[in-house]
Amino acid sequence: PTFQVQPRDTNVTEGSPLTLHCQATGFPKPMLTWQKDGQPVDTNHVTLLSNGSLYISATVVQDAGRFSCNASNVAGSPTVSADVVIYGMYMYH
Repeated sequence: PTFQVQPRDTNVTEGSPLTLHCQATGFPKPMLTWQKDGQPVDTNHVTLLSNGSLYISATVVQDAGRFSCNASNVAGSPTVSADVVIYGMYMYH
C-alpha cells in the first residue's frame, strides 16, 4: 500500500475537535486501522470515518499522544504516525 494522505502532527485546545487524515491506495484495497500509543483507538470516543480519517468531536487532554494509521493488505502493512498535543483549557497545580 502507498499513502496518498498522511496524518500531520497537530496541536489543539482541549474541547476542540480533532481530525487526522489518512488515505492509502493499493491492490487489493488496503484496510486502514488506527492506533494511539500502540493500542487500538477507543471507538466510544473516537470516530473512524469511512474515508479513513480519524475524528474526535471534543478532545480531552488524554487524547494527546502518537496516533498511527496502518494500511494493510497482502503486499504489506506500512504505518504512518502523527503526534497530537492537547493544550489544557485550565492549568491545575
